[in-house]
Amino acid sequence: LADRPAFGQATTGTITGRAADSSGAMLPGVTVSISSTSLIGGTRTAVTDALGSYRFGQLPPGVYTVVFELASFRALTVDNVTVNANATATVNGPLQLD
Repeated sequence: LADRPAFGQATTGTITGRAADSSGAMLPGVTVSISSTSLIGGTRTAVTDALGSYRFGQLPPGVYTVVFELASFRALTVDNVTVNANATATVNGPLQLD
């Protein structure tokens, strides 16, 4: 039993952040995708809320790629995002008009 995590001990992490335009205004409706060889079930996708925020929880530790996409803006790819157990990685997406 010693090799199992204690009940309630977090063994997953989180990626969160916001998408904004070049003026700093928050962007709702941005499609945010994450991928990693650590991620079971393939790519996960979320859409930013009214405040431009997104969140992916319960992620296995590993190295992730985060992609931000919105019509009329250039897609933004952020590579090498490290997710650790019981930690949150913040990845903001400053999007430029296309």
